[in-house]
Amino acid sequence: MVLVERRHTLASLGLTAAILLVAAPGAAQQLQNRTLCTSGNTIRLVAAGAMQGYQQAVAVHLRRHHRYPAESRARDEEGTAVVRFRIDRNGSVISSWIVSSSGHETLDQEALGMVQRAQPFPALPTEWDGDYMEFVVPIKWTIH
Repeated sequence: MVLVERRHTLASLGLTAAILLVAAPGAAQQLQNRTLCTSGNTIRLVAAGAMQGYQQAVAVHLRRHHRYPAESRARDEEGTAVVRFRIDRNGSVISSWIVSSSGHETLDQEALGMVQRAQPFPALPTEWDGDYMEFVVPIKWTIH
C-alpha cells in the first residue's frame, strides 16, 4: 500500500484540504493525472486533462466576446476587472458578479456584459457531476 497526500486550496470555500488516499502500489502515478473538483459539499478527483481542456475552452470562448467600450477608450480608461460567474450543465450563466473592480464603472459593466454575451458556454464535461461550475476570471483593458 502507498499513502499519497494531495493538498488543494479550495478558493471558493477559503479552505485548504489535505486528501489522504490509500492506494495499491503503482497507483500514485495514476493519481498524479487527476485533479480535485468540488461541487457543493462533494470533493472528488477527476481526470486532470478533461478539466484543463474544458477550462481552456471556456477561456477561449469568453475571449471572443471581449470589447473595449468606446467611451472608456476615449477617456483613456484602463484596468482589470475580476468577474466571478457560474454556468449550469448546459453552459448557461446562472449568476455573475464583480469580485474586484477595474476602477471604472464602464469597464466593470462591460466585464459582466462580456460574460452574458458569451453564453451559451460549452456544456460542462460529463466527468463533472455537479449542477454548475464557477469561474473567477480577470478581464484586462489596456490602450496600446
